[in-house]
Amino acid sequence: MASCSSMETDNPKNIIRFQTANYMQAPSATTKSPENYADSYLGVPFGVFAWYKAEDPADNTVFMDNQKVSYNSEDNLWTPTGTTYYWPKSGSLDFICYSPWSDVPPVISENSISYSGWDVTANQTIDLLYADKATGLSKNAQNYYYNGVPVLFHHALARTSFNIKLAYSEITPETGDKTKWEVTVDDFRLKNIRTTGNLTLTLDSGEWKRPESNVWTSNSSMVDIPIDCSSLPVLADTATKKICDPFFVLPQTLDQGQKLALKLTIKTWRDSGSGYPAEPFITETDVLVDASLGSVYLTKWGINQSIKYNLVLIPSRAGSIDTPAEITFDPAVSDWESIDTDADISL
Repeated sequence: MASCSSMETDNPKNIIRFQTANYMQAPSATTKSPENYADSYLGVPFGVFAWYKAEDPADNTVFMDNQKVSYNSEDNLWTPTGTTYYWPKSGSLDFICYSPWSDVPPVISENSISYSGWDVTANQTIDLLYADKATGLSKNAQNYYYNGVPVLFHHALARTSFNIKLAYSEITPETGDKTKWEVTVDDFRLKNIRTTGNLTLTLDSGEWKRPESNVWTSNSSMVDIPIDCSSLPVLADTATKKICDPFFVLPQTLDQGQKLALKLTIKTWRDSGSGYPAEPFITETDVLVDASLGSVYLTKWGINQSIKYNLVLIPSRAGSIDTPAEITFDPAVSDWESIDTDADISL
C-alpha cells in the first residue's frame, strides 16, 4: 500500500488549496515583496498542472491537467473549480501554475513552459503570468497570503506607460516682453514595434531560465501602435500629465528603429507690455516630432519589466532643454562687384 496514491478524504485540511502571490521586479532590479494575487486578479482564475511523485517511480502520474483554480469567497481560499482534490497518503506532488486559465494553455511540461505566436495587440488586456515550480509537496502550508500550495507568479510580458510635460510654458527675457505656449497632442503612436512572438522557459536548478537576452523571439513584422491620447489636456504649464495607463508590450530589444512619434498643434502668444491678446500670435499645426524609444541606458523592454517614459516637450526650436532658441541676426555685406570696361563715353 505504501506505493499507492491513496487519499485521505475524511479531513477537510487534506483538501488541496492554493496560496497565490504576484511578484513584479522593479525596473531598477530592486527586490519587492510579493503582492497578493487577489489584489489585482481576484476575478482571474489560473491554470494548474501537477504531477504525482510516488515512492516507486513506476507509479508516477499526471495529477492535474490544466485544472482551473478560482477564488472561493466563502472560505477565502483558492480552490479547484468544479472538483475537489486531496493530498495523497504517500509520495508528493509537483505543481506548475500559469495565469490566466485558458482552454488552450501554454505548452507546459515538468521542465518547460512555452508560449507560441502570442499577439500582444490582439490580447492587450491579458497579463501573462507563470509561477515558480512548487515541488515535493505533501500538505497545505502558508507562505504568502493563504493556506495551500505556494504559487508565486511572474510576468511573462513587459509593460510601458508615458507621461509628458512642457520644458517651459512661458519665457520673460531681459527685454521684458513675454512669450507663452500652449501645446495640444493631436496624435501619439509607437512606430516599428514587434507585437507577436514566442517564449520558452526551461527549468534550471529549480528556477525558470529566461532567454539570455531577456526578450521574446519575434515572429512578426514591425507595426505602428496608435495610443489614445484623447484624455490628455492641453499642455499649458510645466506640470506632468499622464498620456496613458501602463499597457502590455512584447519584450524586445530597442535597436531596430522603434520610436515614438507625436503630431502637435502649438500656439504662441506674445505680450509686449499690454497683456496677452485673446488670439495667439502664431499657430503651428501638424507639427511632427519623434524620438527613439531606446538609448544607451534603455536597450530593451525586458521580460517582467515595467518601463515608464517621462517625455519633456520643447515648444519652440531648442537652444537647450531649459530655454528656447532666441531669434538673432547674422548681418554681413557682400563685396563690391568690380566691373572693368574699355568702353568710350562721349560727352
